[in-house]
Amino acid sequence: MENKKKKSNKRKARELSIQALYQYEVAKKSYEELINLDWIVGDFKPNNNTVEYFKKILKNSIDNIEKIDSIIKELATKYPFHKIKPIDKAILRWGIAAMLCEDDIPYPVIINEGIEIAKEFSGIDSHKFINGVLDGARRIIEKDKRKDN
Repeated sequence: MENKKKKSNKRKARELSIQALYQYEVAKKSYEELINLDWIVGDFKPNNNTVEYFKKILKNSIDNIEKIDSIIKELATKYPFHKIKPIDKAILRWGIAAMLCEDDIPYPVIINEGIEIAKEFSGIDSHKFINGVLDGARRIIEKDKRKDN
């Protein structure tokens, strides 16, 4: 029997937002289409706390998409932006949005969560790519925040 750790509501919301960001990229769904959750397949029924946090994450990601994508383009120099796997792009967009908008989450926690989600949902070595880009984004965002103070 497999021993799977129960996921927190925040982890579920993060995974849901990454799935939504994947839909945003691949199916070109709008924020309004994504927050109604009609696109979810299966029996998963998130609770109210999960849904509210999901909406916050998704809004932060989409509202900052141009800045987020410019950071990804600056750091992922080995791959043209359009060649980055949609799931990896979704994980990076979530992680960078979290760094930009969620001051209560330490950057190492965001990076680790991105790595773990990549291991679960993406290709064999994607977690290494995610780690490198998110760590680079951390340095850029920390530098920008120091300038603003």
